[in-house]
Amino acid sequence: MAEFPGASVNSIILDKYERTKNAAAEKCLDIGVFCQAVSQEAKFTEAYENKYRVRELPMLETHPVNTALVKDCPGNLAYYQLARESFEKSDLDDQTANEGIWYRDSQLYETKQINEFTAEVSNYTDESSTNFIKWTDDKDDQLEIEVTIKIPKRIPGFYTILSKLVDIWGQPVLEFNWNFHYTSGDRARDLKIQAKVQHDKFQRMSGGKIAAIWGRTLQNAARRKGLSDLSIYFDQNAESPSDKRAESRGEI
Repeated sequence: MAEFPGASVNSIILDKYERTKNAAAEKCLDIGVFCQAVSQEAKFTEAYENKYRVRELPMLETHPVNTALVKDCPGNLAYYQLARESFEKSDLDDQTANEGIWYRDSQLYETKQINEFTAEVSNYTDESSTNFIKWTDDKDDQLEIEVTIKIPKRIPGFYTILSKLVDIWGQPVLEFNWNFHYTSGDRARDLKIQAKVQHDKFQRMSGGKIAAIWGRTLQNAARRKGLSDLSIYFDQNAESPSDKRAESRGEI
């Protein structure tokens, strides 16, 4: 399991027992895919050797004294994938924290949803291609997928990315969930930036564009299938399930 000093896990506790760090890690490994992280409770203001709890999902948030453990299973998409090193920007301050960086899909910062990002993925054509699928061998059984996405602000902390590739009907084809840490390299500076700069309550980047793409693609598919009476309409003012969840939390 990978250790994340200065982090706590905010997800379901799987049993009533408090354990040492090593015992909790062993129990989490025994449970299997239903346990993916271990940490002490966020309410603690000092570190304890024997108060680690097994957790369902690795939803990481910054904590002054805790250390979180997350299962590290590279390539196994049943588990969240982990960035090997923190993304570090040594000259990060509360001004540059408002600039964008690029990544992909439904995004959580310190366990709270901040953004949904959507991009069209097309076939690879040449080296200038972006957001593409590329077959990498003659048998067409191996492929490379590259997507550039955007996170609204460069605020230090823990980010969770919940990514999916979907077909034209919105059905998931591939799911890829992972975590990374963004930092200035100095914990005191990180905390100062966090106090000054906040993510906007909720955003959805490129949602209107992808709705138009899906609408056009669905109409083309309907024509090929002879479904002449199929009518497709996207209400740009309608609330999505994500909007409703954010509104219920008072974030819209």
